[in-house]
Amino acid sequence: MTETPSIVELNDFLQMFASVHQQKGISNTFVLPHRDNRRDIIAYYTLTHGDISRCEFPSDISKKLPHYPVPIILIAQLAVDMTMQGRGFGNTCVTSALNRIYKINEELPSFAVVVDAIDDNAQRLYERFNFKVLDSKRQRTRLYLPMTTVAKLILEA
Repeated sequence: MTETPSIVELNDFLQMFASVHQQKGISNTFVLPHRDNRRDIIAYYTLTHGDISRCEFPSDISKKLPHYPVPIILIAQLAVDMTMQGRGFGNTCVTSALNRIYKINEELPSFAVVVDAIDDNAQRLYERFNFKVLDSKRQRTRLYLPMTTVAKLILEA
């Protein structure tokens, strides 16, 4: 079976770059190991900090933001093993990421969580958590979730 470029990209990141990025302080990758074989990875996600221009947000939000780049936490990667898809592990990863982000935000505030959805299935996953589209001009759809919404999701859980 031939892998699509997006799957190859996600596999390559995990195999070649995740630990290097972590060692260099660029990002942290968190894995969900298989319970029967802890060396096999069911899913993973990567978090990093970043910033985006206020003008990337919808006008009703951007007019309330400062005129300098707005801090965000980026879910830079999120993948579920193809053989394990459809079993809720994507939801598990997003939930874990949002819980971790909520805790990080207590010490180092950010305005929102941002993600670039790799395909329509990924976009639907994030939209189930109330992520909203920032833009679709790129190869991928960029979505965001304000930190106030993250707090509500975590505190209501």
